[in-house]
Amino acid sequence: MRDLTDDEMVESLIDAGWTREDAEKEVKRMLEDAAIENGMD
Repeated sequence: MRDLTDDEMVESLIDAGWTREDAEKEVKRMLEDAAIENGMD
């Protein structure tokens, strides 16, 4: 399975009932968490 793009992640959260603003914040947070876990700043 391929990785979703940021926009696709946002859209999937919106489909799950999130607002666009909350979905964008959540995706940004997830990406920041992943970057920290991978040792990138």
